[in-house]
Amino acid sequence: DVAETLAAEACALLGASRPPIAVDAHRWRYAQIETSAGTPYAYDPSLRIGACGDWRIGPRVENAYLSGVALADALLAAS
Repeated sequence: DVAETLAAEACALLGASRPPIAVDAHRWRYAQIETSAGTPYAYDPSLRIGACGDWRIGPRVENAYLSGVALADALLAAS
Protein backbone atom coordinates (compact mmCIF):
# COMPACT_ATOMS: atom_id res chain seq x y z
CA ASP A 1 0.00 0.00 0.00
CA VAL A 2 2.80 2.44 0.88
CA ALA A 3 4.69 1.91 -2.38
CA GLU A 4 1.54 2.35 -4.46
CA THR A 5 0.55 5.51 -2.57
CA LEU A 6 4.03 7.01 -2.98
CA ALA A 7 4.09 6.10 -6.68
CA ALA A 8 0.72 7.77 -7.24
CA GLU A 9 1.88 10.91 -5.44
CA ALA A 10 5.13 10.98 -7.42
CA CYS A 11 3.22 10.61 -10.71
CA ALA A 12 0.93 13.48 -9.74
CA LEU A 13 3.85 15.67 -8.68
CA LEU A 14 5.87 14.94 -11.82
CA GLY A 15 2.91 15.06 -14.18
CA ALA A 16 3.56 11.52 -15.41
CA SER A 17 1.05 10.30 -17.96
CA ARG A 18 1.32 6.65 -16.93
CA PRO A 19 1.98 4.91 -13.61
CA PRO A 20 5.22 2.96 -13.08
CA ILE A 21 5.36 -0.64 -14.24
CA ALA A 22 6.41 -1.87 -10.79
CA VAL A 23 6.84 -0.40 -7.31
CA ASP A 24 8.52 -1.73 -4.20
CA ALA A 25 9.11 -0.51 -0.66
CA HIS A 26 11.50 -1.76 1.97
CA ARG A 27 12.94 -0.79 5.29
CA TRP A 28 16.27 1.04 5.36
CA ARG A 29 18.12 -1.91 6.86
CA TYR A 30 20.86 -2.42 4.28
CA ALA A 31 22.55 0.97 4.67
CA GLN A 32 25.62 -0.34 6.44
CA ILE A 33 28.47 1.79 5.12
CA GLU A 34 31.56 1.90 7.29
CA THR A 35 33.04 5.09 5.86
CA SER A 36 31.07 7.77 4.04
CA ALA A 37 32.36 9.66 1.02
CA GLY A 38 32.55 12.75 3.22
CA THR A 39 30.63 15.12 0.96
CA PRO A 40 26.86 15.26 0.42
CA TYR A 41 27.03 14.68 -3.35
CA ALA A 42 29.29 14.36 -6.36
CA TYR A 43 28.59 16.43 -9.47
CA ASP A 44 30.41 16.87 -12.75
CA PRO A 45 29.00 19.97 -14.46
CA SER A 46 30.75 19.23 -17.76
CA LEU A 47 28.97 15.87 -18.00
CA ARG A 48 25.85 17.11 -16.19
CA ILE A 49 25.81 14.02 -14.01
CA GLY A 50 25.64 13.68 -10.26
CA ALA A 51 25.46 11.08 -7.55
CA CYS A 52 23.88 11.25 -4.13
CA GLY A 53 22.72 8.93 -1.39
CA ASP A 54 23.25 7.89 2.19
CA TRP A 55 26.67 6.51 1.26
CA ARG A 56 27.85 10.08 0.70
CA ILE A 57 27.07 11.26 4.28
CA GLY A 58 26.19 8.37 6.57
CA PRO A 59 24.02 5.25 6.95
CA ARG A 60 20.57 6.69 7.61
CA VAL A 61 17.60 7.35 5.37
CA GLU A 62 17.65 10.98 6.47
CA ASN A 63 21.15 11.29 5.03
CA ALA A 64 19.93 9.97 1.68
CA TYR A 65 17.30 12.73 1.68
CA LEU A 66 19.79 15.43 2.71
CA SER A 67 22.21 14.26 0.04
CA GLY A 68 19.49 14.45 -2.60
CA VAL A 69 18.48 17.96 -1.51
CA ALA A 70 22.10 19.11 -1.64
CA LEU A 71 22.54 17.75 -5.17
CA ALA A 72 19.24 19.31 -6.26
CA ASP A 73 20.40 22.67 -4.92
CA ALA A 74 23.67 22.31 -6.85
CA LEU A 75 21.81 21.44 -10.05
CA LEU A 76 19.49 24.42 -9.67
CA ALA A 77 22.42 26.72 -9.01
CA ALA A 78 24.17 25.41 -12.15
CA SER A 79 21.17 26.09 -14.41
